[in-house]
Amino acid sequence: MRSGLVLLGLLAATAYIAGIYSDLGVWERIAKPAPALAMAAWVALHNGHRWIVIGLIFSALGDLLLHLGDAYFLAGMGAFFLAHLSYIRAFRSKPGLSALLFFALWGLVVYWLAWDQLGDFRAPVAAYIAIICLMMARASASGSVALTGALLFGLSDTLIAIDRWIWDVPQSGLLIIATYWAGQALIARWGAIRPTTR
Repeated sequence: MRSGLVLLGLLAATAYIAGIYSDLGVWERIAKPAPALAMAAWVALHNGHRWIVIGLIFSALGDLLLHLGDAYFLAGMGAFFLAHLSYIRAFRSKPGLSALLFFALWGLVVYWLAWDQLGDFRAPVAAYIAIICLMMARASASGSVALTGALLFGLSDTLIAIDRWIWDVPQSGLLIIATYWAGQALIARWGAIRPTTR
């Protein structure tokens, strides 16, 4: 069952990446959230951390909403906001001051670069950047697997911000989805070996 979920996730990821270069229509929409859902089920079957499972489910919802187009962009951001809150709840260790300052600087630089183009998105983007930077900071105190996963997730979202509001990123679709899924896979791996304790 567990290996089947891994295979399902890989097949869905392959189908979605193929869809970046060719229009797969509704199948692409089905493929986009499937890897996160497969990861959520995989963590659950390992009796892993429930907040990681919840975060992956919110991520799958965000995947679907963002893929539906700009009309659902804020709703997709909201789903991922809840995913990051779930991960923050899972990463219980408190980060050091240096980590907090580093990730705050990361977020401020991205926000400053995008400021002129954000328009009505300034408030929601500010809230989203704050929550993902806090998630990365919390992950930094939770071990190398959690930190690497969170960094890749943060890099993926940074690439989205750069490509949408700052300048065009070559091969942005592939880079964004590859870093996102790699980050989620590592976060799922971290959650699978940590049962919920509180």
